[in-house]
Amino acid sequence: MKKIYGKLCVLLSLVFMIAAFSACNREQGEQVRADQTQLTIGVFDGGLGSDWIYAIKEDFEAKYADVSFEEGKKGVQLRVSPSRSFTQTGMEGNIDSFREEVIFAEGANAQYFASRDKFLDITDVVTSPLNYDFVRKQTSNGGESVTIESKMSATQQDYFSAIGDRYYALPTAETYYCIVYDIELFEDNNLFFAPDGSFVTDASATRSDGPDGKAETTYDNGLPATYDQFFALCQKIVDLNKNLIPVMWGGNVQEYVSSFMLAIAADYAGVVQTELNYNYNGTMTEYITSFDGDGNPVISTDPEKYVPITAQNGYELYKQPGRYYALSFIERLTSNTAYYNYLTATSASFTHKDAQGQFVMSKYYSSMQRPAMLIDGNWWQSEAKSVFNELVAEKGDSASAQNRKFGIMPIPKVTAEAGDYTLLENTGYIGFINGNIDSSKIDLAKAFMQYCYTDKALIEYTKTTNICRPVSYEMGDAYDELSSWGKTMVDLHQNADFAYQDSSSTIMQNYSTDLWYSPRLWYSVVNGKTYTYPTTAMINDSVSAKDYFNGLSAYWTESVWKNKFQNV
Repeated sequence: MKKIYGKLCVLLSLVFMIAAFSACNREQGEQVRADQTQLTIGVFDGGLGSDWIYAIKEDFEAKYADVSFEEGKKGVQLRVSPSRSFTQTGMEGNIDSFREEVIFAEGANAQYFASRDKFLDITDVVTSPLNYDFVRKQTSNGGESVTIESKMSATQQDYFSAIGDRYYALPTAETYYCIVYDIELFEDNNLFFAPDGSFVTDASATRSDGPDGKAETTYDNGLPATYDQFFALCQKIVDLNKNLIPVMWGGNVQEYVSSFMLAIAADYAGVVQTELNYNYNGTMTEYITSFDGDGNPVISTDPEKYVPITAQNGYELYKQPGRYYALSFIERLTSNTAYYNYLTATSASFTHKDAQGQFVMSKYYSSMQRPAMLIDGNWWQSEAKSVFNELVAEKGDSASAQNRKFGIMPIPKVTAEAGDYTLLENTGYIGFINGNIDSSKIDLAKAFMQYCYTDKALIEYTKTTNICRPVSYEMGDAYDELSSWGKTMVDLHQNADFAYQDSSSTIMQNYSTDLWYSPRLWYSVVNGKTYTYPTTAMINDSVSAKDYFNGLSAYWTESVWKNKFQNV
């Protein structure tokens, strides 16, 4: 394993060095056009990158090529400014000094900054027809007559307009944690399920309906419908004896697995019960009261014992069954060292990019163990762009992200009862106009922000990132241009139910990071020891799902909760 891991690290180091050099060259190679006005676009320098801006840059610049925004200049030049500072902590106390005029951030609370007058009011951008031109101050006869607001969900509208019924930011990326699976490996080894619960015998055989029980939603057909089927799949992968790993993740990002566990809990609970953890305004209808003699949870569903939830008693939500079932899934996974990358699963030196690299590259390098599945964010393919590019240079176009086949593994159900797929969308991916923007550029910045939500720009975003913006739009014929991963993202965008972490509740406004950041949501006290990550507790100390679940309530007592979340 050390030999394999060493080769992987060397290969990945070269790939990421080349990628970083190329990115710098692109920025430095674009000279400032002195005869035009510059609009600087800040973008979080992370997995999704800034390629999507370059995909729409030329078209937007052409739209205003004949307009003068400054004396002696004509036209506009978009200047992309990547930075890791566009986060909640990166912007707190620093945003006033930022030179970027339009910013696309990650992990940032829109309400926090809006309430402190750090973002420009863009209510007119959100509520005006998309064919209204903020620069020319006129409405065209063509184009889209709908508003950005009409493309948003009711929950999004409520959240983003919570400060004075005004809009200060917009949602920018539909992101969630999931299991990615290698379709080619599954097809080559008959790893899909048949309708009778057995495995198919060839790639063309009829597959099961999958966990949603619907034959027409083909993205999950043949995939495990239950926990038992999932672990039968893991065992079959091991039994193939082909140097395969069923599941892999980056050892230094335990929060990825913790976030995926929140996704498991959300899929079990559904939208309404999941969103209680963020809006604190409703009734908990299902919760674990104890465990029976066999270690199975005893779940109360008695309407007379439903628990009204407010910000004052949010600790009660740690009894929700979805949390236990997420823990039990990970316990079953980690209890067999052949089912996951045991030697690197808790290694601080094995990153999510290392895991992505091995997942993508191992098809071509027999010395590497090949993962069948990867726990990561749905932006993984965009983040692994440099790995794909390096493979294309060595192996040809068949190795590209466009031509490789990867899909999402919908979360299996606890029992055989089929149900729709509930996705827990991550919070904090927001776009806004910096409040300190020069007044002469406000209309231009509004025009660009508006343009990003036209169907044309939304389609380019998905074609470039292979994920969706979290607003309503259709891909049309462009769907056929997507990679297999991108098509799955669009399929889910159209068919899955989405639970949002965004909430206009006062507690979320004041304590958002404490309530959505997964390492802070799995604190548990077991035998006097406080754990942050269920994976490390289970792998290193053999803590059971039951004990870890009970430890959640042992940590989040009424007094701890009220002391932590005051003035809510």
